Amino acid sequence: MIKLFFKLPRSFKVPTFKGNYIPDSAVVLRNDRDECFIAETKVFLDRQRLRVLEGMKIACGEKQFALFRLQG
Repeated sequence: MIKLFFKLPRSFKVPTFKGNYIPDSAVVLRNDRDECFIAETKVFLDRQRLRVLEGMKIACGEKQFALFRLQG
């Protein structure tokens, strides 16, 4: 069940080696434990249509958050 869905401020930045990645939204889910994750709405578009640098930042952000999940 979705507990919260909100737009992140432009000041929320994830540093990557290609520059700052600025995700769009965050979601908090309620299940056996509350979970929060970042939602990138641009990934629903054809990645070929994104600027190359923007696509690279999104890919870096995905990898960064995957590492956060592994670390707990």
